[in-house]
Amino acid sequence: MSSPFKIFRRHEKLLMVVATGLAMISFVFLGAIGDNPSNMPTTLVVLLVASLAGCIGWLIGLQAEKSSEWGISGIIIGALLGMLITVYTKEANAVAIGSGGLTSTEISELRNQRIIANRFMQAAVQQSGQLNPQAAEPYMFGFFSRREISIEDLVLGELLRKEADELGVVITDDAVTDLIKKASSDKMTADAFSKIRNNLAPTGGKVTEKQLLESIKSEMKANEARKLLFTQSQLTLENYWDFYEKVSVRQSAEVAAIPVSSFIDETAEPIESELQELFIAHRGNIPNFNEEGRSAEGRPGFLQPRRIKLGYLEAVYEEIEPLAGTVTDEEIQKEYEERYLRQMPAEQPASNEDLLNSGPLIPEMKLPKLDAKPEAKEDAEKTEPETTDAPKSDSDKPAAESKEEMKKDAEVKDPAVEETEKPEKSEEAKPEAIDEADKTEAKEENSTSFMLNSSKLQTVAFFQEETAEEAKPDDAEAKPQADEEKPAAEVKPAAEEKPAAEATGVVPPAPEDQVRPLDDDLKMELRDDILRRKTQTEIQKRIGAAFDFLSRISYNMLLENESENYITLEEAKKQIAEYAEKSNLVYIETPLLSQQEMRISEDYPIGLAVTALGNRQLVTNDLFQTAPTNLYTVNRADRFTTDSAFAYWKLEDKEAYSPETMEDEAVREQVIKAWRLQQALPKAQARADELAKKAKSEEADSMSKLLAETTVTGTEGGLFIEVRETGDFTWMQRSSAAPTGLGQEQPARPSVIPGVEDAGERFFKTVFNELSAKDVGVAPNRDNSVLYVTRIKERYPSNDAEVAKLRESFLSDMQTRERTKQLMRQITGQDMPDTYSMMEYQEYSETYVDWSRKLMDKYNVEIYQES
Repeated sequence: MSSPFKIFRRHEKLLMVVATGLAMISFVFLGAIGDNPSNMPTTLVVLLVASLAGCIGWLIGLQAEKSSEWGISGIIIGALLGMLITVYTKEANAVAIGSGGLTSTEISELRNQRIIANRFMQAAVQQSGQLNPQAAEPYMFGFFSRREISIEDLVLGELLRKEADELGVVITDDAVTDLIKKASSDKMTADAFSKIRNNLAPTGGKVTEKQLLESIKSEMKANEARKLLFTQSQLTLENYWDFYEKVSVRQSAEVAAIPVSSFIDETAEPIESELQELFIAHRGNIPNFNEEGRSAEGRPGFLQPRRIKLGYLEAVYEEIEPLAGTVTDEEIQKEYEERYLRQMPAEQPASNEDLLNSGPLIPEMKLPKLDAKPEAKEDAEKTEPETTDAPKSDSDKPAAESKEEMKKDAEVKDPAVEETEKPEKSEEAKPEAIDEADKTEAKEENSTSFMLNSSKLQTVAFFQEETAEEAKPDDAEAKPQADEEKPAAEVKPAAEEKPAAEATGVVPPAPEDQVRPLDDDLKMELRDDILRRKTQTEIQKRIGAAFDFLSRISYNMLLENESENYITLEEAKKQIAEYAEKSNLVYIETPLLSQQEMRISEDYPIGLAVTALGNRQLVTNDLFQTAPTNLYTVNRADRFTTDSAFAYWKLEDKEAYSPETMEDEAVREQVIKAWRLQQALPKAQARADELAKKAKSEEADSMSKLLAETTVTGTEGGLFIEVRETGDFTWMQRSSAAPTGLGQEQPARPSVIPGVEDAGERFFKTVFNELSAKDVGVAPNRDNSVLYVTRIKERYPSNDAEVAKLRESFLSDMQTRERTKQLMRQITGQDMPDTYSMMEYQEYSETYVDWSRKLMDKYNVEIYQES
């Protein structure tokens, strides 16, 4: 056998050519492999094995002078061997990307790369002294959630890097260094960098400096590609003028509703193939939305929403009322007194000083009317009671005057002169001095009889009609003329002084003519009110006990199966049924209901009840905020419109899903209903167009007169068309709610229009953009269930001057808005929501939010592996 060296020397030139070719092939292959041989594409694996086998066959064939035959045979055998190797050794793709894809291992490596980069950036931000985790958010990588890294997010990063390579994007080391300096506020030291790097690996071990920099570069490249390709475009001033028009341009209209259901042929049998076609086209979306979750008005949808089954114990008012007890006459009398009779002082004041500060002496004293006739006063003065409780005026002297003062007055004053001077003296009298004298006198008297302070009762003295039973001055006979001659100016307006009873806090009794008598009708009303309160108390008592009982049942169900107190759901239902019967409660289990079905259900009133524990909200909202796995948690609720109460728990929770077939009867019914509406819609549209054409061609003050006695379908005996006026409305309605915080206005929302059910974007576009004043058109509602023949009555602005005025107002509004936003940024560091927030979001969503779907569609991405 010849030596290999002899063979080489004999075929030296040819073998050098082969060696050079293999070197070139290896260079290509190794470039494709990179650091991971498993990354080699399947085609290259087959070519490599075939080339090696062909070379070996060619060398063997040289001795037999059959190198070509052996070489070709080696290539064929090598290709077959290469294909077998790829089939049995290569990992299957978890994500398909065009003709290639990503394996689970590659996805894991991408996730580790993202984790390393994000952990480092978090640590870099902490070096700046900011320990709040939120401070690191702007420097972390990811497109949807930076905390939970999904496969979709990793795939998007890989696609963006492909786009970056096509765009020629290169991330340098200096770019990475600048990012680290910015995140750490230029406080990252070499020691800190090394320490952080040694604690980054998700699965242990150390991360080399090269690995760290490459991870950050890779993520930065994806971010740069996203910025270049899918940057949010800034809205223009024209966009905001459109927004302003939507909240400012107003109009009124007449609308005539044409229900599409009126044109459904109930006898028509749906064709199975058409049902299947309709079902397949729309099984992945909910009504009025497409598969991506974007608005698509009028589009049917069969995606089944999340549904919940619950059980509840209900205390029904009619069932509990007989158990609340009877209402006695004593309870009715007490209720009457508390509601209609005012409380009076239980006893007289204990001392003279208390009496002086307590108001009128006699509680039943009635205050006279201020417009009393003079004749009544004269009659009262002529009538002389035997005793008196109060002087008539400030000039009158108390009967219990001290002897020294009486003697002094007798010596100084002449009685005749005194009578003529009394009116003038009354004007000059000082209440403070009289009050002090009276107080001193009251302290010196130890007798059980006393005199009321004249200053305390001067309002009564001057303004009350005095009768024989109410007042009689000691010297009434000696001074009638003086009283009659009092000037009118001496009487002060009643509003200047508070009545004595109000000043002292004693409330006089209500006038007798305002107190409702306790007749049979009032007794019945009071009896019903008392019984209702008793019943409500009993309901709360029983539902509280039911809540405790149901909570114990729930606790026992959640125990381990081996526990002594563990019970199954069937056993729990049996115990609940027995408890409900014993406690005069009703136990009900609902079928699986969606949030909307539960809210509008008449058979299950708990949907609109309000929770009694925790945050007060509708039971429907409370249930659909819970996690699907959170079963058997007990809560309480009240429904105020029916006076009933509930203790409830969730028994089953079925997540939203896209049905594969129409085997589910509920799904099939939805498809048939949608099919019937689609068949009826052209007929309804033709009828609406006919009525609109009639309204345009004929002169009439209103559509109400024009369409009077006209049926929806145009046939006799059908439903008559109802025409309603909307009043003024705008496209978008500013919120009337107060701002929730500084600078936080509530965003505008689509207007609710009287007479229009569920008006959608198409309706508003038709009536505002396609119709002008006095025009008539047809506009559908959101789900095509109703068509509205609409006649615009008036619109503002209606001329050039009003449009110019509206534009001036718009420019002023924009300037104010910009100043407010700048101020809020300085105060809070972020933009605050305002009137235009919702409209901005909708405008962005049409051009920006769907970027990820567009990118995945471009590369025909299919994800096989769960996140």
